[in-house]
Amino acid sequence: MSSLDSLLGTVDAINLGRRDRVVTLAREAAGGSLAGSRVAVLGVAFKPNSDDVRDSPSLDICGRLAAEGAIVSVHDPVAMPSAAAKRPDLRYAPSVSEAADAADLVLHLTEWSDYRAIDPAALARVVARRVIIDARCCLDTALWTNAGWTVGAGLEVALPGNWSAKAEYLHVDLGRFNCGTGCGPLPTDNVSLHDNVFRAGVNYRFGWGK
Repeated sequence: MSSLDSLLGTVDAINLGRRDRVVTLAREAAGGSLAGSRVAVLGVAFKPNSDDVRDSPSLDICGRLAAEGAIVSVHDPVAMPSAAAKRPDLRYAPSVSEAADAADLVLHLTEWSDYRAIDPAALARVVARRVIIDARCCLDTALWTNAGWTVGAGLEVALPGNWSAKAEYLHVDLGRFNCGTGCGPLPTDNVSLHDNVFRAGVNYRFGWGK
């Protein structure tokens, strides 16, 4: 197996592991069991500005939550018809507030700009519990905590930097992606890196130096 194949395999494993981690966080937030918990999911598309739900991490997570007995209510600006065709067992709400009505937990799973514009104080008035898991790590944590929310965010996994590969494109699935010692990341799409922490849902070009 080439070093690039090994790298891509590791990235795939990390991405799948993030889905497990989000489900684990949700279960912990629900007190150890999701059975009967009302969970609002914000975003079901594979990426923002798209109705594509093929291999959607969010839709997969929704299915896992439902399998554990959660009552899952989904909102997405455009992808709900596509999601409903694949998962008709889930509930679909025409607005964020309706999705979050009486929710015990809110999950932010697709980084639509609509969700960054949510007023957390207003949303707090409709939920049962002010708990949100920001799996995309792009909400204003201070804004939400100041409105009385408990925010779970900032998932990171360290990737060893001992591969040799020419510049390739990788896609970070959920959470943040932290490059280990020895990596030489070259950001694309006018994205700035800070402390070698990569943003979710963004493609980066890497030049691996080892």
